[in-house]
Amino acid sequence: MDFNMKRSLLAAAGHGGRVVVFAIQKNEIPSQLSFKGHSGWISSCCFVNPSKSQEKNFLLTSSNDGRVSLWDLSKECTIEAKPLEVFSTDSLHNGGIFKMHEKDLRVVTASKDGTVSYSQLTETEIKEIHQFNKHEGVVKYVQLRDSNVFASCGNDCTIRIFDVRENPSSLHNMVIENAHESPINSAQWHPTNEFEVMSSSFDAHTKIWDLRNPSKPVSCMVAHGKKDPKRNAIHIPAYFCKGNSVLATGNSSSLISLFNPAKGNDAVSGCDIGSQPSCIKTFGEDLNMAVVASGSGNIRFLSPIWKIKN
Repeated sequence: MDFNMKRSLLAAAGHGGRVVVFAIQKNEIPSQLSFKGHSGWISSCCFVNPSKSQEKNFLLTSSNDGRVSLWDLSKECTIEAKPLEVFSTDSLHNGGIFKMHEKDLRVVTASKDGTVSYSQLTETEIKEIHQFNKHEGVVKYVQLRDSNVFASCGNDCTIRIFDVRENPSSLHNMVIENAHESPINSAQWHPTNEFEVMSSSFDAHTKIWDLRNPSKPVSCMVAHGKKDPKRNAIHIPAYFCKGNSVLATGNSSSLISLFNPAKGNDAVSGCDIGSQPSCIKTFGEDLNMAVVASGSGNIRFLSPIWKIKN
């Protein structure tokens, strides 16, 4: 999911290769644009502006079909009832794409083929600058801190930090080995602290790392949820409220837990949304709002209610 604050647009995508874009207006039923964008499930979608035009509105998507596509939401295809597809390419990877992230028109993609692609986005194409193959196995997550530095993780249980300004032959500036006991599903940068990364895994732990001393995590939060051998879903936490808190979901659970890492590893609050959350995204200037999608197809907006304990 992604949220365009200036245009009040919410984009959600997932199974079946489908994309839905909601126009959110206060006290009104959201209007929506729905279309099939890929042949496989969509791993990421994000609003971008490669043209720098305030009139145009672009959405970038990546999928398990191995493709990255750019859609012009301000134009409609004359043949099909969907936005104009500006371009679509499968040249970046030899397998499905698990995660995509864009910042300042730099795009990183993590793939089942074990590589990370670092590319430049324009209004007409996405051009690969360098490909990284330091992981052993599937790469499940990648995120840019800025246009030069990114973090990645995957089935090899390592977190890797890359700086593309370094010599390509030494492009693995930092490695946290055995960061989790199970495959790592996410490695996210703190919104303001350039040295902090938060990771999550199938081992149900959410860990916070200080890259100045990565020998052990500074915090280790245990997610709620139930052990279900038939279903071990990927759950990715989110920084919340200026990055001082963390929202997390759990396996086979309809709960959302709120953690304050500075005050310990136990949840300080939470809520039950009635169905299993599949994705959570925080937004706003201080990350003080959250949007949660669930497997039932519902999307909810959440905001915190703070109480002072006596």
